[in-house]
Amino acid sequence: MRNKKIDSDRVYNIRDVACIRDMVETNAEIYADRPAFLWKQKDGIKSVCYREVYDDVKRFATELLARGYADRKIAVIGENCYAWALTYLTVTSAVGVIMPIDRDYQSSQLEFVMADAEADILFYSDKHEKIVKGANLTVPAVPFSALCEWIEAGGEKIREGSTLYEDHILNPMAFGILLYTSGTMGVSKGVMLTQYNVCSNVLQALRNIKVYPTDRALSVLPLHHTYECTAGFLAFFYAGASVAYNQSLVTLPADMKDFKPTVMVVVPLILHSFYKKIRQQYEKIKGGKLVYRLQSAIASLSSVKRKKAVFGRLTAMFGGNIRAFLVGAAALSEEAFHAFRKFGYTVYVGYGLTETSPVIAMHGDRYQSPRDVGFPLPGVQTKIKDPDENGIGELVVKGNNVMLGYYKRPEATAEVLDRGWFSTGDLARINPNGSISVFGRTKSMIVAENGKKILPEELEVCIENKGLTEDSFVFYDEGEKKIVASVVPNETLQSSEDGGREELTRAIREINDTFPAYKRIGCLVIRKAPFEKTTTHKIKRNDKSNREVEEPIRI
Repeated sequence: MRNKKIDSDRVYNIRDVACIRDMVETNAEIYADRPAFLWKQKDGIKSVCYREVYDDVKRFATELLARGYADRKIAVIGENCYAWALTYLTVTSAVGVIMPIDRDYQSSQLEFVMADAEADILFYSDKHEKIVKGANLTVPAVPFSALCEWIEAGGEKIREGSTLYEDHILNPMAFGILLYTSGTMGVSKGVMLTQYNVCSNVLQALRNIKVYPTDRALSVLPLHHTYECTAGFLAFFYAGASVAYNQSLVTLPADMKDFKPTVMVVVPLILHSFYKKIRQQYEKIKGGKLVYRLQSAIASLSSVKRKKAVFGRLTAMFGGNIRAFLVGAAALSEEAFHAFRKFGYTVYVGYGLTETSPVIAMHGDRYQSPRDVGFPLPGVQTKIKDPDENGIGELVVKGNNVMLGYYKRPEATAEVLDRGWFSTGDLARINPNGSISVFGRTKSMIVAENGKKILPEELEVCIENKGLTEDSFVFYDEGEKKIVASVVPNETLQSSEDGGREELTRAIREINDTFPAYKRIGCLVIRKAPFEKTTTHKIKRNDKSNREVEEPIRI
């Protein structure tokens, strides 16, 4: 079953680029004095314009090439900041292979990926010095605080007549980006991408969503993650917009007010957190629930501008200029989707994997729905492998966004790539209108004794919709021989006399009543500690601590 062809009137016309160097050089001409990146320092907000970014890239690249790093693997680890972005742009523009490393890695993990990748040098933020020093690295490690010296040295060489930057041209179709996955199901593998993979993904995404030079994105998610790097960094950079750096989740409210972003790229956890705080604010007000219902009724009949005026406090909380949220990496609840649209914000949902650069499908300016992840990007082919009676099967894709393969792992590559078709490992359905609905991972699927298949994500959504939990994780426990729902209760239930036992048990029974016997949850586990998660806030499904079944409540 193949997707229907998307009509041409769904997309915007945009300029073509084949590599990061094209972006850097053309943006320096088109958007010369416009701010590209902004960040906070003790003495206020600092910024760098597009022309200055190009100058920094050229000088930094010249010094790297002069020191013999042409066509070498160059790693970078650190929090979101201009130095990180500059390292990425420099290496991909004129040096070699960039290797973004998970900023949450500990010394042993850093040591492993540096050795496995055969990286030649590491650039790191000063905040990561302890982790870097704790790793037994056999190559140079340079702190971000030393970049100025490298840039100045490169500038001096250019003034003396060096043409190293101009002379070293990278092939955008060759291996140029190495990303180690930190997924929910298994050991990290190095994903090999080309610049063309990533650039084509940026361009096709921007054919769906209009980004203006006047837009400002607030960078919140880790830059080493492909979703943030492609959608939250490169897409806005390409469009001549500006990217401001959030310091931490603690400072997020203050950063939103100071930077006044127009767009944010987020995971559902962040949007759900925003929504929870909004509801809590109304609950604190006398008659707050009635006020919320009245405002909602008025907003439902209003224009976007009027909606934001109705929810004035909310608009101010987000800095006053937010117009849209781009959501990916996990499922967003329908309640939150509809709520933010009611508040006057466009919510775009996207879907993809590191191996697909990452976007496969997404909403656009002409289509958004809470029940799917939108249409495949232009040029991306999709089909369902071995669909069941409901049309659900494994999603396989083909296009310019698909990786070259896994680094030094030909067997693993052969398992997922077949004549250009990439097996995503996700269960999905292509809907009659051509959009895609994603239901969960094939590896997390539970197979009942009667052969029936159970998607734990389906049960998790039902639990989350009850509004009683902070997190939920459904899995099959061999010891209990039952489907287990492990949950972290919300603050209200945590402070109740029984820790939420009675209310959660009742909720699980209500959910079970809506499913056939083989899909029903047999045990409830109430957790006090949070789940172990990836850096994109997804629960690690294979982590032993997440699968502990202590003091189970049998349903």
